[in-house]
Amino acid sequence: MRTAHARYPHLQHTLVALPTLFMCLTILLSFSSEQQTYSHFSELENVKTTAATILDAISSYGNIPFYLAYAWFLFIAIRRRCGETKRFVFTYLLSLGFTLLFVEAMKTCIGRPRPGVPGDEFIPFLDKRTHESFPSGHMTESTITTVPLARRCGGFIVPLLVGCLNAAMGYSRIFTGAHHPTDILFSLFLGGIITSSFWHLSHHEPIQRVVKSILAFPRRRA
Repeated sequence: MRTAHARYPHLQHTLVALPTLFMCLTILLSFSSEQQTYSHFSELENVKTTAATILDAISSYGNIPFYLAYAWFLFIAIRRRCGETKRFVFTYLLSLGFTLLFVEAMKTCIGRPRPGVPGDEFIPFLDKRTHESFPSGHMTESTITTVPLARRCGGFIVPLLVGCLNAAMGYSRIFTGAHHPTDILFSLFLGGIITSSFWHLSHHEPIQRVVKSILAFPRRRA
């Protein structure tokens, strides 16, 4: 049974997704092929401008500030003994763990070559980084990380802000030649499905009771 008053915040989820969706569609409509997209961004990256340096940093380390935000939530939850916040962080950690395993399995099973790799043949189970383009682990992780923050904060400004940061991650992965635009687009939807699924699971009363019992601190004896 799901908690009666719990309704999924579709508006905030949509606001997070819109910047990345707009960015991917713009790129896909601007070039005749994804190979042409790679060639264009490869030339830009080789110039080594300040923007290129920033995008390289976002591509490699862009998710870390969000991990620190969740660490802060956990610290506050433990310090104030806030069960609801602990459940929020616990649900996120479960979704993150699932995402890491699921995305790696998909990469191996699909074997899509990364941009710039000779040939366009999918080679499953190759066990090489050159054929682990689909889906994007960075983008999926970014989505399952930013959407819960937007749901928690509500409103319009924060969801759009973290949505733009999510789009920056996706753009940086395309810019650095790590992924095709369609990898990023699919990963946006994959991350959305994962995080919304874990939200719905966490709002079922039997699961809430289990999580509450796991996270409950031992009571001090009088």
